Amino acid sequence: MPKFELLDASEDTDRWKTLLKCGPKEFQDIYAQPEYGGIHCSNETERFKLFVYCEGDNYWLYPFLLRSIPAVYACLLGFKAFDLETPYGYGGPVANGGDIEFIKRANLEFMRWCRASGVIAEFVRLNPLQKNQREYITGIDLMFDRRTVSLDLSGEIDLRQRLKKNARSMISRSMRDGVEITPADLDKEFKQFVDIYQKTMNRVSAETFYFFDEGYFDRLRELIRASGMLVLAKLAGEIAAAAVFVKGEHWLHYHLSATNPDHFHPGATNALILYAAEIGRADGSECLHLGGGKTKDADDSLFRFVRRMATTEHDFWIGKRIHHVDAYDQIRDHWRRCNEKSAAEYKNRILCYRYFDETIGMIDHAKANYD
Repeated sequence: MPKFELLDASEDTDRWKTLLKCGPKEFQDIYAQPEYGGIHCSNETERFKLFVYCEGDNYWLYPFLLRSIPAVYACLLGFKAFDLETPYGYGGPVANGGDIEFIKRANLEFMRWCRASGVIAEFVRLNPLQKNQREYITGIDLMFDRRTVSLDLSGEIDLRQRLKKNARSMISRSMRDGVEITPADLDKEFKQFVDIYQKTMNRVSAETFYFFDEGYFDRLRELIRASGMLVLAKLAGEIAAAAVFVKGEHWLHYHLSATNPDHFHPGATNALILYAAEIGRADGSECLHLGGGKTKDADDSLFRFVRRMATTEHDFWIGKRIHHVDAYDQIRDHWRRCNEKSAAEYKNRILCYRYFDETIGMIDHAKANYD
């Protein structure tokens, strides 16, 4: 008999991990692990969940962040409403087998659950390494977003030889100039990384998506202890660049990075990425996923940078789905009327109503999410 279950990252950790271990490598990525999604949950209105659909030995798994609709919209609806999305990074559903009809049944069961549970909208960032945008998800609007890149860590060839000539030159320059690459002391140096990261995001005028609160960084530090590393590039004893890498069973991911303008060296980040890649290879990782650019532009400066450190390109897809059309339209229309500035900028995003003009945003943060 087909069945489904909904697991919670903090309450059903053992069952969650057992299911992941029973599947292929696509199940084993860090982004599917309960402890990864858990770092994005700051209160009871945000929960990392795993939807599990099974028929015999066939499993379909979908991890996502389930969040209450912002408090300012509570009075509009006659039911307790939620939305769901992939936490920062990549995700989406995976399966250990089954034909397309099994996948369709799994998706239909999931959509029925969403409607019954008050989920009004869904936004998913598919995993470029899993290539799950076509094989495992149906009944959703899929859109190609941008290219991402990775560095192949297999074999025994010197990894530096796999980099583009420009990247190799930058690394050599940084070494000549005295840049030292070292793993961070998380107890003594993590706060410095956080300060540099926040200053970097402000300096480049990053979207709010790239900003995190203090609680997130506290939880991230514990995740790094268990499944990652923070690598520092130092020049004359001062941090010039830093980056967080998180590791699943098979793949290493370049997660967060920052540069210090007061001690900047142009080759420091190249050098610390190579260092992390060498550590990842020694730990059994098959590739280091470096992600994509800040924008979709093929000439994006960040994309040009990571591409010089990479061997392989991937397609990154996103998906959008509305489960309660009337409720969604009510909230979106109210948001548009009250947030003229944000509406002009974020009108095409499915979870647009989570972006507020300054005054409304302050009110919403003060109220938090309704119970």
